[in-house]
Amino acid sequence: MLTQKLMKLFFIRCYKVPYAGNVDEEIMEVIETFNTTHIMLMGCPEHSEEVRQSITKVQAAWMQFILSINSMNVDYVVELNSTVLVEMDRLVSLLVDQYSLENEEVLRAM
Repeated sequence: MLTQKLMKLFFIRCYKVPYAGNVDEEIMEVIETFNTTHIMLMGCPEHSEEVRQSITKVQAAWMQFILSINSMNVDYVVELNSTVLVEMDRLVSLLVDQYSLENEEVLRAM
């Protein structure tokens, strides 16, 4: 999960843990991957209004979270990470519900 990887990298940087990779580059890669995936999700015209609203909430939580990474305030970063995880979980549940119902309707029509 991208937020978990970002948290790991945050702690490595924050606590100056020896690490073979380039923490700052990897942080940017994680952020870019999440952003790319989120853009793809936002561009799907089949989403219900509830899903679209959830995507917006995830985006807002994500933006606060990634901006907090530079603060080095561990408690704040952990709190915002939790918010992103909760909002992502809600979004995934909504997506599963929406597309599971659509698949059932397609199968019944066959």
